[in-house]
Amino acid sequence: MASRRARQRYCRCGTPLAKDNTERQCARCQHLSRDKLIAPPEVPAEFWHTDQFEEAFAAQHMGWVARVYRTHPYQHAVYGPGGISQTLLGQWLGVGQPQISRYETGPPIEHLDTLQHWAQTLRIPPRRLWFQLPAEKKRQPATTAPAVGHPANAGASNGVLEPPTEIVARRAELQTSGLTGELVAELEQFLLDLPDRYETAGPLILAPEVVDARRLVHRLLKGNQRLKQRAQLFELAGRLSGLLSYMAVNLGNFNTAQAYGAEAFELARFIEHDELTTWVRGTQSFAAYYTGNYKRSLILAQDGQRYAKDSLQAVRLVINGEARALGKLQDRRGADEAVTRAYRLLERFPPAAGMTPCISFGIYSEARTASNAATAYLALKQTKQVLGYAERAREIVDTSSSQWSYALIRLDIAMALLSAEQPEPEGASALGAEALNAVRYQRIESIQQRTRELAIALRPWRHLPTVADFLADVSGWLTAK
Repeated sequence: MASRRARQRYCRCGTPLAKDNTERQCARCQHLSRDKLIAPPEVPAEFWHTDQFEEAFAAQHMGWVARVYRTHPYQHAVYGPGGISQTLLGQWLGVGQPQISRYETGPPIEHLDTLQHWAQTLRIPPRRLWFQLPAEKKRQPATTAPAVGHPANAGASNGVLEPPTEIVARRAELQTSGLTGELVAELEQFLLDLPDRYETAGPLILAPEVVDARRLVHRLLKGNQRLKQRAQLFELAGRLSGLLSYMAVNLGNFNTAQAYGAEAFELARFIEHDELTTWVRGTQSFAAYYTGNYKRSLILAQDGQRYAKDSLQAVRLVINGEARALGKLQDRRGADEAVTRAYRLLERFPPAAGMTPCISFGIYSEARTASNAATAYLALKQTKQVLGYAERAREIVDTSSSQWSYALIRLDIAMALLSAEQPEPEGASALGAEALNAVRYQRIESIQQRTRELAIALRPWRHLPTVADFLADVSGWLTAK
């Protein structure tokens, strides 16, 4: 009898794991997991706008700024409930933990060189500083400089270095044909790195990089390339436009999302790329869902399945597109069938571990599938099913770095608690508060919509202190710029 073939294992990003890899991640994802120890994280612009930061900057006290930075709620998802430790911050800054403690609790730092070094290391926006940074190009300290080609900073300039897309563009101008295989590979790597960076950096930071890359590919297409390279450029253009469509939804710019989606679909069909067409249709369905056009969301998801066949994106189309839209359309039978079909499709592929990235071009993990099933049943007020699927995903979500998934699953459970025979408004408020604290500085449209829905559903119980506090917090968050 032939020996049984070992089951192929996959990283959460969709990359097949080598037989001799005993870890649960590919080499690239292992590097990404270590990034949190190598250098300070990328943070969104809203990160710096808190009362604690205002007080620290007004006092011109860099030690206070550093304490607020490392204990900021934004850091909790990656570094734990205590945020960044004094020891780790000291490693980035090149000093010991006792010195960090003295800086945070003692008198303000007065030496300009030290102030500039700390500001550059932590990437503090210059407009918040009470001193000038060096006029010349600023060097990153050796303690924060990643290795060449480090995926965590691919595409990020942070005002210190040029983004890779600019470097690729400059090199392309020197090529007689306008393009080489190496340049295409660099652009493809930029795309591969985006999913894992997306939920940490967010669309406000990453969208400009993707726009630059999209413009670069468009310029390259005006040159002369071999047929194969030209097809690769069209595929890159389609993927970039599709990603920009997804980001535009998260930013609440639905007209732009629709335009990018239509462009991405045309590019995918021009090169007859069914896999890309499938992914784009899923993104267009996602955009229609958050504009409230559930019939169109359903049609787009079903149309995408014409191209999906047995591709990795079939699960996404069925569970994220079809099942959720059917739930909103109050088609219980259709939603049941779609959820069942999504799980049957999932069984055809090697399982993806963890919580796969929301913008991944690969397979959905079981956790992401379950969380989408919970959302579908929430619209149908099927509390038992919502809680069942949410619990299947929650343990994995809570140990992942996905702050958005952490928030969304809590918002779904909170809404389900209010739909139960015996509503639990205080429990729902507590879950809503957990969700809001996780994404307070990472604002995206889907979470804003669902937080608003929870707040509206809680109004009948606003006389309860816990509910009243949550509603006041939500009101301030939704109206904050």
